[in-house]
Amino acid sequence: MFYEMLHALEETLFMVLTAGILTLLIGIPFGIYLYLLSFDQKLWHKTIYRMLFTVTNLASTLPYFVLVILLIPLLRILFGTEASVSSAILTLALATIFPFSAEIQRALNALPIGYNDLARSLGFSRVRWVMKVSLKEVMPVILPRYAQQLNQLMGYSVIAGVFGAGGLGGLLIAKGYQNFEISYVVATVLLVFLLTQVIRLSVQYFTHDQSH
Repeated sequence: MFYEMLHALEETLFMVLTAGILTLLIGIPFGIYLYLLSFDQKLWHKTIYRMLFTVTNLASTLPYFVLVILLIPLLRILFGTEASVSSAILTLALATIFPFSAEIQRALNALPIGYNDLARSLGFSRVRWVMKVSLKEVMPVILPRYAQQLNQLMGYSVIAGVFGAGGLGGLLIAKGYQNFEISYVVATVLLVFLLTQVIRLSVQYFTHDQSH
């Protein structure tokens, strides 16, 4: 049981951390792009913004289980199956990139209007001002939101086990639920709980550090 739990833990950490990194690498630039695009008055850019904003809102509210079902044809084309760690990483990342991007845009929109006036008076372009100043200002707000996304990824990884993706969710289904072994249920639930607490406390620490 110990080695099965260890292997499942490694798979879960790999899925969650990889999807979490993709959420950062794609979510932050996409959120900034939405924010900057919202100020563009060109008709074509306004149309693109409305389309991307609608897609982001729809994707942010889509339940993970439904998202996986919708992506099954694509997952089979890309990976040959929807029941793998690689396919799970893609679905996990897509489940959190859009909500996190929306959080980035909201955080930037919440900054005082005077920030934009100050940027213009100093001769900064809007893009440069966002990258140099605004993003740092909203970081204490973004980090807790990112922690929420990581915790959601942990929960989604358990759901991914239903589709055979492995990890703690897969072990919970295969051993705990299907074989009625309560020890696996207790062990996997405790591990998921401990991991979410580690994520929460770690982000709290970095958020406190950012505010000083």
